[in-house]
Amino acid sequence: MDLNSSEITESNVTFSNLTGASESLTPIWALTSTFFLAVCIIGTIANFIGLVLFAKNPQTITPFEVYVINLLGANLANLLIQYPLAIKANLYDSGWNMGNHACSLYLYSLNILDGGIVNSHAIISINRAWALVHPLSFRRAHTKRFTLTVCGIMWLYIHAAQGSFWLADLLYFRVNVQVKGCMFNTEKLRTWTNVDAVVVYITPLLAIVLSFGIVMVGKVVRSRASITRKRSAVQPRSVASRTGIEEATQNSHPETGAVMGNSSRPRRRRSFKYIMLTLLTVSFVVCSAPETIYFFLVGFVPNFWIQEWFQVASLLFSCQSLVDPIIFVLTMDKLRTAPAGR
Repeated sequence: MDLNSSEITESNVTFSNLTGASESLTPIWALTSTFFLAVCIIGTIANFIGLVLFAKNPQTITPFEVYVINLLGANLANLLIQYPLAIKANLYDSGWNMGNHACSLYLYSLNILDGGIVNSHAIISINRAWALVHPLSFRRAHTKRFTLTVCGIMWLYIHAAQGSFWLADLLYFRVNVQVKGCMFNTEKLRTWTNVDAVVVYITPLLAIVLSFGIVMVGKVVRSRASITRKRSAVQPRSVASRTGIEEATQNSHPETGAVMGNSSRPRRRRSFKYIMLTLLTVSFVVCSAPETIYFFLVGFVPNFWIQEWFQVASLLFSCQSLVDPIIFVLTMDKLRTAPAGR
């Protein structure tokens, strides 16, 4: 989430202090502040409930659900750390007035947690693409240990890329918070900022879109192949053989051809997986992509700044942490049926 109180700079966070301005002690509850507060409260509750539902039966957590828990946990941490600081700073005309330590915490959350959330989305999309396109290899390799390792490597990678940027700014290039406000010194770290933007934000965005495209193409190819198999099967020598072939075809596994007793449940589960991937992709493109693309352009296009785009993108980006748990509740059996089972 990117908020600004008084002055827009080229960094993707900035609470700038107004030099010579008298500090107002009365909070200003503008539309933006109110919106972010609502997202913070509702998003915190939604992500917390999602984590509680998983925690009720930890022994039944599947490998894929480890990714979901990882994302919900990152959302919750972001909502509890970054949002309260940002909202408080945005309430006063004087901008950032909470000191250097609070600023460091805010910038850490902005850099590490935002990057972790974006990359967690990419991991889930790639995972779903793998599961739907190559289900057999997915089942063999996709264990809980594997998913925990992937999540651990992702956070190490985020800390290596984003954390080193944050640490360099903190130790060597931090601007005077009392004078300029809470922001990264992008003038001194411009090349580093641009590289991080491509590696940590643009690349996951491309991976999400590409994974979705691969899954949709694979779905179309399999559907056409299934239709072709059914048409070729309806060439029996007798009515009895036709009935037997049709029953076997209808009850066979779509990937292996093995006969199954009742395929309605697996088909419904596969349908929810497609719906989940579609909703996650659409929500990310709508909520997160505008801000990701915007700050990419800010870094690479001289003097690029469109205030209206920035404001709308900030509002949309804040919605991502709220939308994620809703999507998982709607598309995952464990979360969708948990409230009814209590």
